[in-house]
Amino acid sequence: KQREVKYSESRKKAHWSNVQRCGSVWTCPVCAKQITEKRREEIKTAIESWKNAHSGGVLLLTLTFSHSSKESLRSLLERQKKALKIFHETTKLQETFKKLGVQHKIKSLEMTFGKNGWHPHNHILLLTKNEVEDYQSYISDLSVLWIKACVKAGLNAPSMQHGLDIRDGNYASQYVAKWGLDFELAKGH
Repeated sequence: KQREVKYSESRKKAHWSNVQRCGSVWTCPVCAKQITEKRREEIKTAIESWKNAHSGGVLLLTLTFSHSSKESLRSLLERQKKALKIFHETTKLQETFKKLGVQHKIKSLEMTFGKNGWHPHNHILLLTKNEVEDYQSYISDLSVLWIKACVKAGLNAPSMQHGLDIRDGNYASQYVAKWGLDFELAKGH
């Protein structure tokens, strides 16, 4: 069957028809738009449900590391994955998350490219039992844990100022992206 462009008068939008979807969120702009929109809606619903049904809080944890343009994306991703595993398995992190009341996590991988090459980093939503007022008091200790995990995984050590960041979910939705937390986590492609 021939591919066609169809126009919806009611929505005032055009779209392709008779096109097979590849399902790649990273390499296909058509599929990425559809996949990430669905994910964005799911994340938005999860955040709203958590806050309403559980009176819970939301924190945004961002983890990054130093890198150079000489490092391949594949190598960075392998070591980043290892560092994240080491970080999450640390007893001290688990104790800290317990103190913060972390009940659930929603993780997102974002990749950008710039003068220092590929820059993969994670955004992790922490859904907490209650609103957490003193989350900033944990940043220093968590930063040390993240730096150690990065070094152990073979990554360059991030700085104390840039390797780890925690933001209140309400503030982060305005600060991190004009779109909101749901867009920041789902639209990382």
